[in-house]
Order: sequence, then C-alpha cells, then structure tokens
Amino acid sequence: MTKHEPEPLHTIITRLLLTQQVLVTVVITMMFVISSHWSAKIAIQQARDSTYLIANNVSEYLVSTEHALVALAASVPTQSDLDSIRAGYNEFDVIYYILPDGRLDKISPRTSLVTVGMDMSAQPYFDPDQNQLQLSTPFTSARTGKPTVYMSLPLQRGEGAIVGEVNLSQLQDRLIERSSSTTGLSYIIDANGYFVAHPDANKVARQENIRQTDIYQAALSGDQEPVYAWNSHFYVTLIEPIPETNWFAINQIPVWTVYGPFLIPGAVGMIVAIGLLYLSLRQQRHTITRRVIDPLELLTNQARRITAGDYLYAYTQPVAPDAYAEVNLLMESFKIMEDAVRTRENENYQLLFDVQRHLRQERLLRDIDTAITSIESLEHTLKTILTRINTRLGIDASSIYLYEPGTDQLKGAYRTGFVKKPDLSVIKVFQKYIEKAAEEKKLIRIPNLEKTKGQHFKAIYQSYKFRSYIGIPLFSREQLIGYMNLFTRSVYSPTDDEIDFLKLVGLHTALAIDSTRMFTDLQASNLEMARAYDSTLEGWSRAMDLRDRETEGHTLRVTELTEKLARQLGIPEEELIHVRRGSLLHDIGKIGVPDSILLKPGPLNNKEWEIMRQHPLYAHDFLTAIDYLHLSLDIPLRHHEHWDGSGYPGRLVGENIPISARIFSVIDVWDALTSDRPYRPAWTTDMALDYIREQSGRYFDPVVVREFFKLIDLGGATQPVPPADQPS
Repeated sequence: MTKHEPEPLHTIITRLLLTQQVLVTVVITMMFVISSHWSAKIAIQQARDSTYLIANNVSEYLVSTEHALVALAASVPTQSDLDSIRAGYNEFDVIYYILPDGRLDKISPRTSLVTVGMDMSAQPYFDPDQNQLQLSTPFTSARTGKPTVYMSLPLQRGEGAIVGEVNLSQLQDRLIERSSSTTGLSYIIDANGYFVAHPDANKVARQENIRQTDIYQAALSGDQEPVYAWNSHFYVTLIEPIPETNWFAINQIPVWTVYGPFLIPGAVGMIVAIGLLYLSLRQQRHTITRRVIDPLELLTNQARRITAGDYLYAYTQPVAPDAYAEVNLLMESFKIMEDAVRTRENENYQLLFDVQRHLRQERLLRDIDTAITSIESLEHTLKTILTRINTRLGIDASSIYLYEPGTDQLKGAYRTGFVKKPDLSVIKVFQKYIEKAAEEKKLIRIPNLEKTKGQHFKAIYQSYKFRSYIGIPLFSREQLIGYMNLFTRSVYSPTDDEIDFLKLVGLHTALAIDSTRMFTDLQASNLEMARAYDSTLEGWSRAMDLRDRETEGHTLRVTELTEKLARQLGIPEEELIHVRRGSLLHDIGKIGVPDSILLKPGPLNNKEWEIMRQHPLYAHDFLTAIDYLHLSLDIPLRHHEHWDGSGYPGRLVGENIPISARIFSVIDVWDALTSDRPYRPAWTTDMALDYIREQSGRYFDPVVVREFFKLIDLGGATQPVPPADQPS
C-alpha cells in the first residue's frame, strides 16, 4: 500500500472549522427550505380554493341557463314562452326553436340576420340525434360582438331542439376584475382547449387554444397537482374541472408570489447567518494559528536545525508565551530530547562509520562472489576483483601475479592504478617477505615504505610515490597460486579487524581464480568433445554417401547450403548447430533399408517404396536414443513432408512442419536435381529453379522458396553442372 504523507495541522483544523460552518449552513438552509415549502403549500392551497370558487361560479352561471332551457324543452314552446324566458334571463342573447327537420320555427328576439323558416340543419349546434344538453365551441357573436357559446337541448318528445346563445361577457368581466385585483391570471377553457373566457377578449375572439401545452394535457388527465409552466413568466398553474360541463377553470399564479413572501427575507437572513459564521471561522482560525500552529512551526524549524547538527539555535525558553499549556509542555520535552541527541551524536557518528565500512566490505565480498559465478574470462574476473577492491577499500593501485601452471615462475596477470608499468622487480623487492608469507601463510604489511629500512623500499617510494604496501598470498586447496599486491599513496595501518577482512578477500579472490580456471578448462573439454561428436556425424554421413554411391558428396553440400539459408531466414545462431547435425544425419534412416532396394538400378515398385518411406521413422528410432541429438531430429524425421500435406511419414501440412525441415526439403531437392544420377543427367540451374518455383505452395513453403531464390541471386547456392539435355 502507498504510504501517504500526514496532513499539516492547520489543514486539519481549517477543515474541522469549515465542516462546522457547513453543518450550521446546511441546518439553516434546511430550515429555510422547509419554511419556504410550507409557505408555498399554504399559498398554493389558497390559490386552489380560489380556482374552486371560479369553477363553482361558472357552474352556477351555466346551470341557471340550463334550467331555463329545460323548462322550454318540456313541451313545444310558443313565441311568448321564448320571449318570457329571454326577458327573465339576461344571459341569453337569442333563443331558437328548431324543428326536427332543421327549419327555424321560432326566434326571440327577431332579427334580420336570422328569419323563421331558415334551414338550420347545417349549423354546428343542431344535431337531430342529440339526446342531452350540448355546449358549442366558444365564439364571438357577429351580432353582439361578445364572447358567446351555443347551448342546445332536445325536446323531450323528439319534437326539435331549443338553442340559446349564451352571452359569456359576465364571465369575461368577472375574470378581468379578478386578474386586475391579483397578480395571477384566471381563464376558462373547454374540452378542446379553446378559451371560453379570458381577461384578454381577443384570445376568445380568435378562438385560440392551448391544446399543445402541458396545462391542457394535465386538464384532460384529471391531474390535480400544480403544473409549473412558462407563459411570459414562470407560473404555478392550478386546474379545476367545472361541474356539469366539460370545461375547466385555470388559475395561474406567478411563482414569486408563491415563494416570494418568505424566500427574500429568508435568503437575506441565511446570507447574514453565513457571513457571521465566516467571520467567526476567521477569528477561530486566527486564534488557533497564533496559539498552536505558529509555536509548532517554530518548534519544527528548530527540529530541522538540530537534525542538520546545528545546535547554535538550541531551544532554551518558550518561544510563544501565549501558547496553550500543552504546546509549552511539548517545547520543554523537546529541550530534553535535544540534549539527549547532542550527547549521542558522536557515538552514532562512529557507529555509522563502522556500519558503512562493514557495508563496503560486504559489497566487496559480494562483488567477488559475483565474479566467481559470472563465468567470464580470467582477465575479466581479475579486472572486476581489483577494480572493486580499489573502489571499496580506497586502494590506489593493485596487481595480481600468478604462478604459471607446472612452473615456479610468477607472471603478471592484471594490474590497475599504476602510473608506470610495473615489472617483476616489484616482486623481487618483496621476495623474502613473500617467501616468509608462503611458509607462515601470513599477510604482509608495510605501513610506511619511506621510513622502512633498506634502500630498495625507498626506491619504490621514490618511483611510484606509494607509502604503504600490503601483500596477500593467494591459496587454493593448500597450494600457493599467486600474490595480490595493494598500494596506497597515504600511510595506511590496518586494524586487526581489517587484516582479518583482507585475508578473507584473498581467500575469495583465490577461489574466483581457481573457479575461472576450472571453467576455462571445462569449456575447452566441451569444445573438444563437440568437435569429436561433429566429426563422428560427418563420418556417418560420408559412410551413407559411400553406401549410396548415387549421392556421394550430397550430404556435405546440402548441410552447408541449409546452414546458409537458415541463417538468412533468421534462425538463431544457437539453433544452427542442430540444423547442421540434422542435415548431416538426414538419411541416416536408410541404414534400415535393404541394399536390394537402396541400390536398385531401376524404379522401385509400390512395396519397395513403402519400405523406402520408412527411413525417416528408422532415423527417429535410431537417433532418439542419443540425448545430445534430440534437438536435431526435425530434419531426419520431417524432410520428406510436403507443404500441402502429401508428404510422409506424418502427412503434416504447412507450418505444422518444423521450419528446419521446410528449409532442408528445398535444398535437398535442389541438390538432387542439379546432380548426376545413373538414370538421368543433372538438370541445368534454370530447369531446377523452374521446378522449385512450380512446386512452391505444393511441396515447398513459399516463404522458404522466396528466400532460396534470394540466396541464388547472391551466389550462395552456386553449383557448377555440365551441360545436359532436359531430362525426360
């Protein structure tokens, strides 16, 4: 898990104070929202009651006219009946009595626009099949210029219908009066969305409707919930169906009149409260910063100075007299800690020095052990060891001299750090010490060459400016194998622990030298063994060629050419040895084919071909028993497989055939075609290439064929052949 850095104290305190402010703000806001909600709920209920009153007034207005028409429809009315009803109800502008055939029989009052005997069957208010009261779509009367609606009622015995033009101007006046006294908008619509009455009389006159609005859809659905809609202003709309009709009373109230009475003072109060909270937050943060954070920051800066070893500004008295008591107690504790740190610093410094020295020594031993296991040349191993010794131990120059195997002669193996080229004279100067070290198996040390008795030591000092020398005998399996010489240009007197470590370094160095020599000898032995194996394989291949006299020299030719083509196709170098061995042994399975078949001068019959086609399996069985040839089995077993699956022994198809076998099959056919046979002369190069091109995609891998032709163009597959006629 990722370790997160701790947050600064002032950040935590600020967040806590902000959290406090946010919580109080949320509470105030919730109170404001709840109060606004109840205030709006009360205002909406009042508006709903007002809408209900409008609907009832309209209903009463229409019911009175309906009762008048019902009285007339009880029997066939006379002219005086129509006149008296019209005189008693000023809601009616005109009353008609229409016969069942649609002719106008009576009218009150009489008018020149409509006369008795006119055919009224085409009028929208006449329906011979009607059986109940009907209201028409509102319209503006051409005679009165007022909003009007037709109210028609059939006679009880089917003797026609009574039709009244109901004047809606009183409803219109009431709505205008209501709209002027309030901030809302009230109007009435019918079931088709047309305005029946509206403060703006033009909307009724133009027969405008609200069919495409959410208000109309809500009216049809019977939804009693308020509708929030935009109509030049944002309104809360209340809908109330008018009893005994298919009309609706609509009351629209601006949103601000619903929420405004409490919203504005509440918002101002909330802003003032938040402002006071903000000022309180700033004051609290200032106090905490002065009495907590500032003293702690001063303490932190002093801790950094002490960490850097600067005790000049050590804490001696409280740095913030007005800080909280807990902070002052922390400062006093810090003073005690600072004294303890100062006391232990020197001890820790020495301990750190020892730890670093031991760490360098451990790294040096690890480097030498790595050189033992790295399997490099002896020169590389010695270079690695001496370079690491110089770096890790602060040595200026070093060298290793080794005894030649089988002799008593020392020879310089590697050196580093010398300004001048050293020679055996350096070894001769210390010869007597070296001989003593060989007898006693002790490390030689000369701390100061300049002050050592003997002119030869001073000569070395004057020549190389080396002041100290350490000679480490290198022993491996109780045998002295060489010396390691270390020189420094400053006086170096190692402690007993350092001497023991240098002996350990000499032991590891001798082990590294011995291991490298053993590995080099083992490599040489393996190389010689591999050459012997390859020589044996080549001998087997020559024996097969001698047995099958028709293919003499064939194996070595196809082996070399297969190696070239495989390398061109990108086969890794470490795999080419297996390609070479497989090529050399490609026909080893023919050992299991009788001479009567293998050396038969004429064509083979089916049974003989069946035996001949077993030679890849014979090769597999024969070579499987030889472990180091397991990776070379692909060519002996699969070189007669064809790209299209028609080959043998496995009838493999395409890339299921090992790539080495696909490469070899092209080379094998190429060499066979361009070589003489007892039953035919060699083909020309062009004839052989044409054949291989024709079989690409059938017998041969097209990619291998393409690369083979590139090899031919580069001259890698040239084979001189004598002129010959095209074989039959």
